[in-house]
Amino acid sequence: YDNVVALAIEGGDFSLATGATKTLKVFAIPSNGAAFLVKPSELTFASDTTAKVTVDASGVVTGVAAGNANIKATITGKDSIDANVAVTVTSA
Repeated sequence: YDNVVALAIEGGDFSLATGATKTLKVFAIPSNGAAFLVKPSELTFASDTTAKVTVDASGVVTGVAAGNANIKATITGKDSIDANVAVTVTSA
């Protein structure tokens, strides 16, 4: 990942109902070529508000309670390269 300059989460910001899930697809954007899919095992995911939205190690996002949260995906070991997506959870 030495030539990767950014990450992008497919589809951008999204909404989920409480209890619903969505699997994130994260693409690496290199300085010298086409974007490519990054395996979840090579990423670290985090939610800034786990009371509203959780995300597991495979990139599966789950709506916990109505509200908003941000999910961050980072290439493991390259904390300076990340992507963020806003998630809005609606009542089921």
